[in-house]
Parts: sequence; C-alpha cells; structure tokens
Amino acid sequence: MELATQRQDLLEKARLALLRLNPPSYGFADAALTEVYVGLQVISVIVKVHPNNYKKRVTKVLQEFFKDIRTPRMRQTDNQGCYNSTLIARLINDNLFHLDEFWLDEECADFGTDNTVPVEWMGYRISWDEYDEMLQRLDELTRAGSFTIMMGILWGNVDGGRVKEVWKFCNETYKWNIPSIPEIPGDCYIDVSQLKKGLKKHGLQSLATLTEAFDGSTGNVFYDYDPETWMPITISENDLVMAHEDWLKVPKIRKQLDQAYDILETRSDVFTLFLEAYIKSLHHRERKNKG
Repeated sequence: MELATQRQDLLEKARLALLRLNPPSYGFADAALTEVYVGLQVISVIVKVHPNNYKKRVTKVLQEFFKDIRTPRMRQTDNQGCYNSTLIARLINDNLFHLDEFWLDEECADFGTDNTVPVEWMGYRISWDEYDEMLQRLDELTRAGSFTIMMGILWGNVDGGRVKEVWKFCNETYKWNIPSIPEIPGDCYIDVSQLKKGLKKHGLQSLATLTEAFDGSTGNVFYDYDPETWMPITISENDLVMAHEDWLKVPKIRKQLDQAYDILETRSDVFTLFLEAYIKSLHHRERKNKG
C-alpha cells in the first residue's frame, strides 16, 4: 500500500512539474511521463529484490530525477538522449543487472521513446563474422582459442575445401593429438546431459558450459542474447526481475568458463577426451512418417 501511495505521489509531482513548463508539447509530455512510468517500474523491482535497503539505493537518484524534470528534454536531434533516462539506466545498472555501456551515456539513453533495455552481452556466442576472422589468423590463437575452431569444424562452419587444411594446422600447432578429422554423422543433435555426464568423468564438465555458451544455449540471457536475432528486452517488472535473476547467476557461469579455458591451456588430453564425449552425445533426429 505504501508503494502504491508513493507511486501516486510521484505521478502527481510529475504532472505538476509538467504544468510549469511553458507550455509542453504533446510529444514532450508523452515522453516525459513515459520516463516517469519506466522509472516507477524500475524502482518497484528494486524494492522487490532489495527490500532491506531500497531507500538508500533509490532516494538520491529520485531527487535528481524530479529536480531535472522541470527543464526541457534535450531533443534537438534524433539520436540525442535524455539525462533523466541515464538516471534510470544507472538505477538498473547499479541495482539489477548491467546494461550495454552506451545506454549509460546521456546522448544515447532515451526511455521516453524507447521502452527497451540493451543488456550487457557477455560475448561468448560466436557470430559468423567473428569465426571467419579467427580463420584468417589461425597462427595467432591460443590453445584454448583453437577450441573454437574445433567446434566450428564439428558444426560445419568451415568451408569443405579447407577443413582438412585447418584441422591439420591446428592439430600440429595447438597439439590436439587428433591427426584425423572424425566422422560426424549428419542430422544429429547434442544430448547436453549426456555430454556433461561424459565430460564429468574426466573433470571436464566446464567444457559443456563453454559449448553451450558458444551455441547461445546456456539458458542465461546475458550469455545467450543475440542482438541481431532476439527481440529487445522490454521494460516490464517481470522482464526486469527475470533479467536480475539471470544476472545473479553470471558469476557462477563465468567461473565455469574460466575453468574451461584454463583446462584447454594446460591439459594435454583435453581435446581427445572432449571429442570422445562429444561424439557419444550425438543422437539422430527422429523423422516423422508422412501418413
């Protein structure tokens, strides 16, 4: 009840502040009130996930927010943001989850017209362009970095005419200890649970997490998010809470990925053991009979 009263009070302050403008355009008023609404949703989530100290987290920013609302929004060009939106962005970044750093810039942030949040993407998911770039500098990779090339070959991302050449080079340079390219059956999927089980026997379960991160299938938005194919995350209380919960899991996943890279650099048998477990985890897709 207290939160509902606070919301009503804040909206009334926003309305009175807008009335003091001389006079506001409809577009300005709509954008300014939208910012207030977005800010209230963000604060509601902060109250929910930090019930013991939310006042300390939001009071100073709220005071700054409503001090500035009396002044015109900076909207001279299409790509110019708003100071109040950066305040909201920093509330999210400091209390819920990290945003892409450009959204913390006053010239970019504008919740008055863009009701979405670009999360800080962890960057493990490999795009085609990044993979092609790695292929152009095979001799500059680390041993752990060459694991990305192995996965690309297994997933069919290397041109058929270059596969043997690339495999031979990486095997010799990065000591994969796998002279021949394995035969990978077509039209298969990875049974991740079986892959994890097979790797765990050798203390390599972190490699399964790394494989999921490359594929964008960790189940965590900060590792799986693809700005080119995913819809942006909207500002809603449910989406903010879900993103916050995923953010709390980021350190654990990051620790597993760091372990995977350490293993790839130090264990001589890691590539052979991974490949053995990987092949055993492949299953043919069931074909439905056309009736």
